[in-house]
Amino acid sequence: MTTATLELPELWMELKDPTLMASLMEAQGKSARYIAKAAGYKSHTYVQRLLRGQAKNLEPIPAARIAHDLGVPFNLLFRTRVSGDSAQNVRKERAA
Repeated sequence: MTTATLELPELWMELKDPTLMASLMEAQGKSARYIAKAAGYKSHTYVQRLLRGQAKNLEPIPAARIAHDLGVPFNLLFRTRVSGDSAQNVRKERAA
């Protein structure tokens, strides 16, 4: 008897607008170091990369912590992304 393994899709968050996040931080007097600590990061470097637009993806928990710390709804700052997204599959089918 063989058992089938279920492959779960990957889940990550995408920062919608680095400028909005920077504006919220500035208005609240919160630095990249402060936000990094709130997100659970050991270093502020990744937060700085997010703010400069050099990175845009992050794990769900740090994203939720950032939104909570800035006091804004999660979906104001981030959009959820899933591997194997149905929109991607439709594009692949149309190309075939």
